[in-house]
Amino acid sequence: MNKRIRLFSALLALLLLPVFLASAQEGDDPETPEAPELRVGTLLTAELSEEQFAQNFVFSGSANNVINLSATTTSEGLTLALLVAGPTGELVARNGDLNPGVATISGLSLPEDGQYVVTVLRGEGASGETEGNFSIILTGTLTPPTTATTPAATPAATTPDATTTAAAAPAAATTPAPVAQPTVETVQLSGISVGLGWTAAVNLNLEVRYPSGGALFFDSTDSPTGGVFAADANGDCTTATSGNVTETASWGPGALATGSYEIIVYYVDGCEVGGPQEFSVIATVNNATPQVIRGTLNPGQEYLASLLVDNTGAWQLINGGVNAGLNISLLADAIASATPLSGNAAQGVINRQNPAVAYTFQGTQGELVTIDMSRTFGSLDTFLILLNPDGSELIRNDDSPLATSLRTDSTIPNVILPTTGTYTIVATRFGQTIGGTEGNFLLNLTRGAATAAVPGTSGVVVAPTFDPLQLPTAIAVNPNTTTGTLPPGFIEVELNWTGGQDLQLLVRDPRGEAVYDDEPTIQSGGILQADGNVGCTGFPGFPSTAYIYWPTTRQVAGIYEVEVWFQDACNDSTLANFNLSVRVNGQEVVSTDQPATENSRYMISLEVDQQGNADVGPGGFFDMASASTINYFDRLADATPITYGNTVPGNITLDERFQLYSFQGNAGDNIRLSMIRTGGTLDAAIYLISAQGIQLAFNDDVPNQDPTSATRDTNSLIDNVTLTATGTYYIIATHYGQEFGGTIGTYNLTLLNPQ
Repeated sequence: MNKRIRLFSALLALLLLPVFLASAQEGDDPETPEAPELRVGTLLTAELSEEQFAQNFVFSGSANNVINLSATTTSEGLTLALLVAGPTGELVARNGDLNPGVATISGLSLPEDGQYVVTVLRGEGASGETEGNFSIILTGTLTPPTTATTPAATPAATTPDATTTAAAAPAAATTPAPVAQPTVETVQLSGISVGLGWTAAVNLNLEVRYPSGGALFFDSTDSPTGGVFAADANGDCTTATSGNVTETASWGPGALATGSYEIIVYYVDGCEVGGPQEFSVIATVNNATPQVIRGTLNPGQEYLASLLVDNTGAWQLINGGVNAGLNISLLADAIASATPLSGNAAQGVINRQNPAVAYTFQGTQGELVTIDMSRTFGSLDTFLILLNPDGSELIRNDDSPLATSLRTDSTIPNVILPTTGTYTIVATRFGQTIGGTEGNFLLNLTRGAATAAVPGTSGVVVAPTFDPLQLPTAIAVNPNTTTGTLPPGFIEVELNWTGGQDLQLLVRDPRGEAVYDDEPTIQSGGILQADGNVGCTGFPGFPSTAYIYWPTTRQVAGIYEVEVWFQDACNDSTLANFNLSVRVNGQEVVSTDQPATENSRYMISLEVDQQGNADVGPGGFFDMASASTINYFDRLADATPITYGNTVPGNITLDERFQLYSFQGNAGDNIRLSMIRTGGTLDAAIYLISAQGIQLAFNDDVPNQDPTSATRDTNSLIDNVTLTATGTYYIIATHYGQEFGGTIGTYNLTLLNPQ
């Protein structure tokens, strides 16, 4: 989650906490501490601290036993919440009112025999700082369960040091089982340092998330783990400087956490410079030789990397990439091994080896569901994705729009299922396969009452949580609702979405000309009939439509490139899910529902013949600033050699959307690389890659030498790049849109080493 948008209500965060807390698991290790047992009339005390935000207790009872729970504290500023989970892990009661000093649950009738888990949580969550002691007491009637039950695994949590302060009353309960107790391991080190460096007068930010949960960045300059953040370089554009600009997060000598340190580089503001910016991340542990990652960001983008430290002090800096264009195909293995959700709840672990866990459940058309996922241990920044029965993505969430001041839990609230079948929940993390946070999580599926299906709709129906202007009680993404009001055409491209965001629809014709909000008509006959919410003139909650068409009298054959760009959130924090529909000669050839994040771009291309038949290519999100979304790795061995001073011809087609070249370079060589279109509609793009797979430079369009001209030079040029090592380098020659683009044509690639 972007560090600048974390300030939300702690109260609402607790109300959206996942409600699965399983009963204590019986262990074989006699040294494993046990969860304290609550007995009728016995007062227990425990502590909540900055690192330990939740404490577990257990009790056993029979169906229809009625009990009361009361947790109290006199610690200033400390608020409490209570959760009670049943023998199968489902939530049976909770109190998240956050009243000062006390949290109670009264008159709870136990639904079944077995062992129950009571969790006391700090109201601020895991990232809060309030500390203090609390007391908890259980009153009422408990009788022994008539049959023994096999308890489920306990969530990862630290066992409280509870002390009995009143005489223990007899209680009919089973012996409490040991509680799993993960800890962050440490190793003695002379220090850890992570630095960010760049050269232009732009505002980049560094954030380092440490394994125990927490982060160092410009607004969090120290930590309980001993970390220190130095400088908010160029935080004010009016005083931004160029040259050697740096930010650093570091830990001094001592017992430092092992595990994964996630590194995030944010391109916050281009100031007066703008454009792509190259940067370096430099890391060292134990004063060893630094390891370096170099990358490039566009304004608004984020770059992810990880620093891994093991329990011997060995370490490695892992390159991730730009956090854009990540789709469910990267999580195919986890989705293929999805397991049925037991009791509407689950717990699991996300780490480098397992960046996602998937679960299935049976849903009914019109059923209302809410899915919650929260971290219970570690640094995990949760991320939820819900898939339709056909495997397509229905909706996703990174950070709950209503949750958390500093936590990064996820929620998909109040979704009305569009069809009956097997749905898949993908529990993952920020950055998915390239992310660096790790830890345990709790996941809960809450089912509401069934809702009548909306006839003729497709997509997501979301029931809003509030409606200040008395908007409709549900909003449907329906690609068919407005079709009748729009003029028909030989080619019809329609984009529908809910919310107040500005999504731009652009279609490039077979001649290479584009129709969009700045060019509403073009020579081939393309017309922008509806421009959606261009300029943020719409209203949050109402559907928006963008529509581009070619009249039936203008049947132009060839390749059409369709692009959706999320260009402005317009102060609307709701999820931006869109439906893109393309119809050719009256037949729908594309219909896709996609989630969009700000500044993301989605593209799909299709080839239309004279008879109106369409051949549709692959579609997906892409990021021109990063070659990481191009699947070139398996083809490096077949790269075409090129040497300094030579020009080689090439061809980009729909079957070959990129070409690979290799050359031998020496440290100190100064590179000039150009890709010039010689035929077709080709919108060229090139990338320079090191032998280690690190992107050194890229270019989409040649910078315009005349600042007053609006004409784009769609050739590509990488100039004045100095190689830092001797070895094999690679060139990727491709087109705008990477593996989804539709422009094709021939080109000349020239490699120079000017002296």
